[in-house]
Amino acid sequence: AMSGALTLPARKSLEPECSHAGNIVALHVRCLPPPPLQLSSSSPLQVSVLEFTQKGGSSGGGGGGGGVVATSSLLEVARDNNANWMTALEPMHRDFYVGAEHMNNLVTLRRHPNGATQEDRSRLEPYGAFHLGDFVNRFRAGTLAVPSSSTASSSSSTTNQRKDHTRQQQQQQQQQQPGSSNSLEATAAAAAAVDSAADSATTSLLFGTVGGMLGAVLSVDERTYHLFVGVQRALAKVVLRGSGPLASVGGLSHGLWRSFENEAKVADCKNVVDGDLVESFLDLDSKDMDAVVRLIIDDGWVAADFGTPSTSIAGLGASPLPPAAAASSTNADPLLVRAELIRRIEDMARRH
Repeated sequence: AMSGALTLPARKSLEPECSHAGNIVALHVRCLPPPPLQLSSSSPLQVSVLEFTQKGGSSGGGGGGGGVVATSSLLEVARDNNANWMTALEPMHRDFYVGAEHMNNLVTLRRHPNGATQEDRSRLEPYGAFHLGDFVNRFRAGTLAVPSSSTASSSSSTTNQRKDHTRQQQQQQQQQQPGSSNSLEATAAAAAAVDSAADSATTSLLFGTVGGMLGAVLSVDERTYHLFVGVQRALAKVVLRGSGPLASVGGLSHGLWRSFENEAKVADCKNVVDGDLVESFLDLDSKDMDAVVRLIIDDGWVAADFGTPSTSIAGLGASPLPPAAAASSTNADPLLVRAELIRRIEDMARRH
């Protein structure tokens, strides 16, 4: 037989810090790390962005301290005034959000924290619209692609080069300023800042639907976006309207199918490209490929315009568009343009 007193640990609880009232029901809440801590939430008919701030001293509730207690607040800094019944939401960037609504559409929203007026700063601008055709119930940052060893080593090498360059700059500055201190901490902080800036945006989101579809949303720069729009338009003319295996069923218009439509409005697809259609270029025979390339060249794209794609979000610090036409005969060579186009589409396909 055993006897004795059972001592239970002290009860731990979560204490209210601050609150925000304004949603009927908050269906989705996503958090971005500080500074400042940002939350994006969606209620049945609204998407809003909240910021958590603290003023005053430390808010720690330790037993012995008598310091100044911080005051916390959770304030709405922007909202989307369109009545979309959201089913999923995920930030791709601190000021760029991807969502899905109940009529099987995808929407993207952009915030302007440096807008000229308070109205501009407090409004989430509807930036993109796309009809997916299935009900999305979850977004998640990530990719299904497995990075190759060469890609990983290249990325590691680039990161180390950035750190070495930053460290050299810090050492040179310290030699010029012999009275300075904490050089090691300054170097580490600067290197971390470089890495943080490079990784500040999510370039790939995965999504799942109730119909079992797995898909990806990729961010591209403005130059790449306009290139793929041209490819999409050319494929719609050459392939979807033809009689081949990739032809549209029943002759349906690709543009109408991808148009945003719900009970309130109908709008053209905007600032989103159909990646499945663009990647179908790789499955074409030589004749159809050449027909698509000719349309791309007619749009003013030449081999020199392809370059190396960046991964900035469309419309956020994107590179300028290429000049129309005025191309040399070498750059406008269909075989060269075709090879460059295949390379760019394969690069995009490898990202997901």
